[in-house]
Amino acid sequence: MEDCDPTFLSQEVLLAVIPRVMAANWLDPIMTGEEDGWELLRGYAKMWERVSLAVGRFECASYISSAHGPARATCQVVFVRPNSAAGAVTVKAGTLVKATSNGALFRVLTDVFFDVGQTGPYTVGVESIGYGHEYDVLGPHNVPSAETMPGEIDTIELPLYDPPFGDTSISVGQYDDATGGSEAALDLYGAERDLTRIAGEADPVYSLRIRTVPDVVTPAAVRRQVDRFMKGLGYTDADWYLVETWSHRFQECYDAPDATYPFQPEYDQNLFAFDDPRPASPIRNRLYDRAILEGAFILEIPSFPCVDDHSFALDDTADTAAALTTTLGRRAHPASDIPDDAALIISGCAYDGVDLALDALHLRLWNLLDTTKAHGVTAVIHARGE
Repeated sequence: MEDCDPTFLSQEVLLAVIPRVMAANWLDPIMTGEEDGWELLRGYAKMWERVSLAVGRFECASYISSAHGPARATCQVVFVRPNSAAGAVTVKAGTLVKATSNGALFRVLTDVFFDVGQTGPYTVGVESIGYGHEYDVLGPHNVPSAETMPGEIDTIELPLYDPPFGDTSISVGQYDDATGGSEAALDLYGAERDLTRIAGEADPVYSLRIRTVPDVVTPAAVRRQVDRFMKGLGYTDADWYLVETWSHRFQECYDAPDATYPFQPEYDQNLFAFDDPRPASPIRNRLYDRAILEGAFILEIPSFPCVDDHSFALDDTADTAAALTTTLGRRAHPASDIPDDAALIISGCAYDGVDLALDALHLRLWNLLDTTKAHGVTAVIHARGE
């Protein structure tokens, strides 16, 4: 994706315009401080700077190559209390704090513990509960009078304390500017093209899918999309196989003629046996149902290794982190063979544990095929296994 820094008119630039458009006999006393009014002009300039910045951000979001998905604003806040009379209190993660200037709410990310005799201050990270630039609120900043103004986050909106209501004297202040908030502009482009973001899909990958959306429908388009997906996992063209039905490589007709045809070199007179004992790789000789018969393709892939598996085998011989690591992630350490050194355990296990990350990977592949193929065409995914 392209990085886009929004172009906008700053407060200083806008203030520099004022002497060019206003009469000197009216403006000079204001600029020298003989008369009031310069602070009002500065306020107007700051307001229009914000408007110009919004226009610049809209310009960046107007192109798929530079638009971004939703992002939460983050910053640091400080918790403090005037005394420790209430004893030990924990401000729990999930506590909501607010910028009263615009009502923006932020969620505390980690616990903050006030021990007996301690009053703080303690700094902790927060993130906005919503997405957008309106959550990029100001932290402490200086004004022309040389006065330092406090940050806009100044209220504990929903206190989650342990013990409950443990100390109502705790207050919050903002430590630095909140930054990183962004609207879901890229997702709007995807929705317009009926391409929803896959869970966990990064902006650059999603942006590429949206920009290549015309590359759909045809068999060649399906192959290109699958090729990008598989190469992203470290597989080569030889690791997957795509067969269209009907195809000579998949199945011939019943009682096929005992002949060869130079114009169809893939014709196989013996390729119609439902219980064919020969190794079925690439995939072939499968019974047709109506959906596959009328229009379908089959994607044969290797059986992906574990990504974050929590199942286990009782007689698993693996007993090191290296032995439990796969090319895509890891599998669980069997409970019956847990070593004395707990640092070697890379993933917990359960009797009915599953690999949700692997399920998500399969779903991502299916969604890719579903958004690439033509309507009415059936896609089938077949994993070869070990």
